[in-house]
Amino acid sequence: MSGDPELIAKALTLFLAVHAKRVKRACYLINFSEGTIALDLSGVDWMARLNKFLTSSFSGGWES
Repeated sequence: MSGDPELIAKALTLFLAVHAKRVKRACYLINFSEGTIALDLSGVDWMARLNKFLTSSFSGGWES
């Protein structure tokens, strides 16, 4: 994924993570592009972990 679809996906991910924090809900991000990885965004350093994920590329090979 690249271009506008990637930008929209990252913006939506950021919005949902911030919204979950605002309403005091747990937030887990599941990345399944190259194996399955669950990222817990409920801890104190959630923004740093989310930022690391959002600054990476979404080129997992699932282009449509």
